[in-house]
Amino acid sequence: MRARSREAVYPSSVGRHRVIDLRPYLDRSGNARAEHVREVQWLGCLVELVTACRTGGRWERAAAPCDDPKCAGRMGIRRIGDACEWFCAACSGSGAVLGWRGTRWDLTELEREDELDRSDALVFTRLEELAAVRRQTLVPELRLSLALAAAHADYVIVSFAERELAELLDALDECVGDRLVDRFAARLDAALLACEARKVEPPTVH
Repeated sequence: MRARSREAVYPSSVGRHRVIDLRPYLDRSGNARAEHVREVQWLGCLVELVTACRTGGRWERAAAPCDDPKCAGRMGIRRIGDACEWFCAACSGSGAVLGWRGTRWDLTELEREDELDRSDALVFTRLEELAAVRRQTLVPELRLSLALAAAHADYVIVSFAERELAELLDALDECVGDRLVDRFAARLDAALLACEARKVEPPTVH
């Protein structure tokens, strides 16, 4: 039986405001229903950002694209109670996602127990590259690292431990042909080579 989606759309003076319950978009296994894959990928991304970064009630710049493919605006996110809210200053789109607790995108417990030092490499990338990588199937630990990315004006910085670089490269091997993923993988490869080069003692010159 097909679940009925729960989305309420409210008009506002600056745009539309959507309130979405994530649960009806998922099947019994907790995966996105076929007709809601794209929507769940985007909503799940917001949940990962809010839970990984411990976002509170103040608006913060998000390393996530607008849900409108035609809009190049940057997102702001915040959390009010159980509502993960978003706002795009470019198109004035806004909304809130509910029903995310306990889903695969809820990184609360993973982040709380995380003690990994991610100071080995800083990868500078474009937002569209990061978004393409986050659409891939990755283990929660790697998704946490990506969710912790810092958004800046026209680029994103992702911090990694050296072993994560190798693990993520291996995970992205099956995504050959995706131009944006390939670009991100090239950045990872360069960062991994730099990490390995630091371990080699420079020659002594007399």
